[in-house]
Amino acid sequence: MKIMENTQADAVIIKVEATDRDLGSNAEITYSFSQMSSSALRSFKLNQHTGALTVSGTIEHEVDKNYAINIKATDGGGLSDYCKVIVEVEDRNDNAPEVTVTSITSPFPEDSPLDTVVALFNIMDSGDNGRTACTIESHLPFVLKTTMNSYYQLVTQQPLDRERFSEYNITIMATDWGSPRLTSTRMINVQISDANDNSPIFEKSYYEMQIGENNIPGILIGLVQANDLDTEQNAKISYSLLPGKNGTSSSNDLLPRGAEAGYLVTKVVAVDRDSGENSWLSYELLKATEPGLFSVGAQNGEVKIIRPINKRDTFRQKLIIGVRDNGHPSSLPPQH
Repeated sequence: MKIMENTQADAVIIKVEATDRDLGSNAEITYSFSQMSSSALRSFKLNQHTGALTVSGTIEHEVDKNYAINIKATDGGGLSDYCKVIVEVEDRNDNAPEVTVTSITSPFPEDSPLDTVVALFNIMDSGDNGRTACTIESHLPFVLKTTMNSYYQLVTQQPLDRERFSEYNITIMATDWGSPRLTSTRMINVQISDANDNSPIFEKSYYEMQIGENNIPGILIGLVQANDLDTEQNAKISYSLLPGKNGTSSSNDLLPRGAEAGYLVTKVVAVDRDSGENSWLSYELLKATEPGLFSVGAQNGEVKIIRPINKRDTFRQKLIIGVRDNGHPSSLPPQH
């Protein structure tokens, strides 16, 4: 006999019948199970008077695909005969496929190459209806690929941008090919980690600030602000000044330790775009590591030593030289 799994309780599968040529009480026949497995005893029952075999428990194709049921017929005089009933359980599509994630990379680097595997999973579905199809949403930057061992790979198919989407909730839909078709879903969350792919941008491209003359050094003039779309360490910003036009410049020169007083170390040259008296320039030594060691020509900008170098003088000397024009007001950009 063939029955569908999940057949309702008390449903009659078959009715066995035995005959006896005797008369009277000797011909009265009763039916009973003989050498039955425990699973068959839980699943079926037998009417001892009619021989009707009915369902008494849950019948599942995934548990037992068939049963061998031995039935004994006994007459009133104690004589017996036997028959065997083979019950085949046909699969009903009552199990939805199950998505099992084997591995997942989260957080996932936003600068990963295309076709990088994000997650690996397989689809489990039992019974003869176990063939499945698997899909994800079409608008995602990911795609599904199958492997030779029936696994699925979730891989990148478009560049990722954490600044647009910092995470993805990906719904995996698995559908079997049974009748009726059953579907299950599994959602996986993929966090996108930051790559330093954004430069800082100032809030304004031009700042205008005013300050009164003769203010003390260190006074706050104003604030500039830049923002970075990256996160954490990649978004930390440091600020520095770039050398401006006709402003600070630096040079390195070598001075022999045996140089005598009056030795020309270097010559500072500055230019002024004004004309006449406004373009006349004068030089002065503003600051020096050893102030008594150097002098600057006020008119020609020549840097000379004014005494011999001794052992107590440091190996590296730093001079700050200012140049001033003759205009009103005068301009004094320091020179290193």
